[in-house]
Order: sequence, then structure tokens, then C-alpha cells
Amino acid sequence: MPTNLNKGERLDFFTVESYERSLMTLKIKDIHLDVMAVLKLSPNNKSTKTLSLTTSVKTHNHIGKYYMKLIIPWHKYIVRLMFRKLTEL
Repeated sequence: MPTNLNKGERLDFFTVESYERSLMTLKIKDIHLDVMAVLKLSPNNKSTKTLSLTTSVKTHNHIGKYYMKLIIPWHKYIVRLMFRKLTEL
């Protein structure tokens, strides 16, 4: 996780809602949908950690609903690929 982020700062296309050492909440708000994403880093044992991602989407209109139906399969693939690459670091 990044070392110093403050509420309201931009992280790519997300806005930082909250940030702690092992927990980060990001948001996107627009006319079509709101997205919240929570990244949590949890220790497993002395040498490994688990990174989890929880997301929530609230659509505001038909465009937001249509967008989500189109993009959900791709998001699952992209997130899995990103997590896989993180394990290689």
C-alpha cells in the first residue's frame, strides 16, 4: 500500500475516502454510478499477508446499469490479473 495518502487525494481515477496502514477506502462518484472499493492487507503469519478487495456499486440510472452489465466480466478478469502480478513482486 502507498505510504502517505490523505482523504480527498486522487489515486488514479479514484478519490481517497480513508487511509490507514492496512486499510484503504476509495470512491468514484458520477452521474451514472457510485463505486466504493476497500483494500485490506491482513497478516497470515510472520512472513505472508493477504490483500483483499471489496467493492460496492450503486447505479443511478439505466446508463449506469448497462455499463455495469458490460464491464463486470472484464473487471473480474482484470482484478485477478492485477492480484496475480502483485504476488510476483
